[in-house]
Amino acid sequence: MEKEKEQKKKLDESTERLNHLDQQLDNLLNTYKQLETDISEKEQERQELETELENLETDVKKSNDMLQKLREEKARWSEMSEKL
Repeated sequence: MEKEKEQKKKLDESTERLNHLDQQLDNLLNTYKQLETDISEKEQERQELETELENLETDVKKSNDMLQKLREEKARWSEMSEKL
């Protein structure tokens, strides 16, 4: 009888430890899933920022080209006004 009680006690302790470890594993899994979600969101943000940067670089290049054309036109008009 005493041996059965001892075995029952050990079984209960083992079950409690197992439940505790299972809870820890669930917590780790939830943390992993959250990190995976966070990483995915950050990757999406990075891609959006890269696209925005590429668009801005294109706009800057176009603006510089237009500015150069305006400078050339200004110089041409200045030359024409000096002749008049």
